[in-house]
Formats: sequence, structure tokens, C-alpha cells
Amino acid sequence: MLDFNLKGMQTSAEFQLQQLASGIVLASDWRDFRDEVREICDYFLILSVGSIYINVKPAMFFANLYRCANNWLRFISTSQGYYNKKPLLTYNAPLMAAVIVGNNTQLFDIAKVLPQSPTPKIEYADNFHLSWLFLLLAQNKCVLTAEIETHLKAYESACEDATKLEMFKVLLGLDELSMNDFWPLFETALYEYDEAIEVKSSSAATCITQFIAHRYVWLEGLAFLHLALAKEVPLPFNNTKYCPDEALEKIPDDFYSEDWLIVPLKH
Repeated sequence: MLDFNLKGMQTSAEFQLQQLASGIVLASDWRDFRDEVREICDYFLILSVGSIYINVKPAMFFANLYRCANNWLRFISTSQGYYNKKPLLTYNAPLMAAVIVGNNTQLFDIAKVLPQSPTPKIEYADNFHLSWLFLLLAQNKCVLTAEIETHLKAYESACEDATKLEMFKVLLGLDELSMNDFWPLFETALYEYDEAIEVKSSSAATCITQFIAHRYVWLEGLAFLHLALAKEVPLPFNNTKYCPDEALEKIPDDFYSEDWLIVPLKH
């Protein structure tokens, strides 16, 4: 079993981000730029989790998620505008962070620059459309639109596990499903996440920096719960594993500031 020293990782993440506070220099190779941005986003995710479990400051949980998503947004834009590279949505933790935060301006800005189609033969289509569904449902407060319907059909054709598909359908009020159908599906997805986390926790190949935030918080699960809360549906449980109640609060839009913009923005 790997040693997860969240406090130590939080301190390290704070130090690394302080070193990068003035911004990063664009690498000549896009892949180096991509990898550096991934590290930056992972540092903010570590700070987010530490804000709840170490500092007990839920507001900073959301602030660091917002910073994570903002820097990733700049990465998406710079990748396409400066490097002429279309990023994959394989790494979509910052997108889940944006959905949890629920800041309308940030969600709109991400939608403007996100790739419109998966990269053939390289990108998993199911993950691509799942990412878009989270974003669109957050933007539209789970009201069905033509764009959502398009991604839902594409996701249905590509996904092998129908659990999350059914969860989206419940949130959209399709197939005569109700929120009573949502919670057993959520528990199934949570069980699968827990199993995956335990496997990674025991693997020597696991990168601690990339993994430790996910050891404590299930971003995708929190995104689903925030979508449910947007429908003003009361949650039937409290302090679910990987989904602490503090991560389900609603922070006003004017709480967020455009600070810690480390990733350059080049159109």
C-alpha cells in the first residue's frame, strides 16, 4: 500500500505553485507544455482536497478548483491557437472541477474552446462525449437541448457501461426515469470508483502527485451531485465516501477572482 501523506503533498504543491507564480515559459514541444500544465492542475487539485481535509476551509476547496479549471482552460486555448494541437479530453479532472464550481462565466468560456469532436483512433469517444455532457448539463441546469441530445446519443453508442448514461437520462428526465432511479445508479458508480481507487492505491506504478487528490475526493461523483442539487433535489445521504458534505456547498459567483493564472494564454 502506498503512503499518502496529504499534508506533505499539500506543502509541496504550495511550494511548486509559488515557484511558478509568475507564469511558465511556453515549451518548444507541445507535449512538454501539456505535461507541465497537467502538473499545475494536479497541484491545484491537491490544494483543493487539503483545503477540506487539512485546513477545514471549504471555500478554498472551490477556489482551488476554479484555479485548476482556469489554467486548464488557458491550456486548451493555447494548445489550439499557438501550437495548432487539439488536446484530448482523456484528462478531464479540471472540467469536473469547473462543473463542481458551477461558475457560469467559466463554464461558458470552456464551452467556447473545447474541441467539438473526438480525435479519431486516438481518443475514447465515450469519455469525450461524457465530458461534454457534464459541461452542457451544468450550463443548462439539466434541461435537454439539441446539443445535449446529440452528445447523449453519441455517448450511448460509444459507452460500454450504461450506469452513467442512465444517470444523465435521469437528470434530464428522459425515459420516464425519476430521481428515485438516480441514487442506486450513483451507488453503483461509487462502488466501481472505490474498487478502482483501491487497486491504484496498491500499485507501485501509481504516480502520487497525479493520484492523491482522487484518493480522497471523487470529482466525477461530486459533479453528478452538484447537477442533482441544481435541480433542487435533496440528497438522501450525508458525507458519502469521497464526497464530503463540505464539497457540496454553493459558493456565489462573485467569490472567485482571476488569480493564479500560471498558464500562458496564446490565441
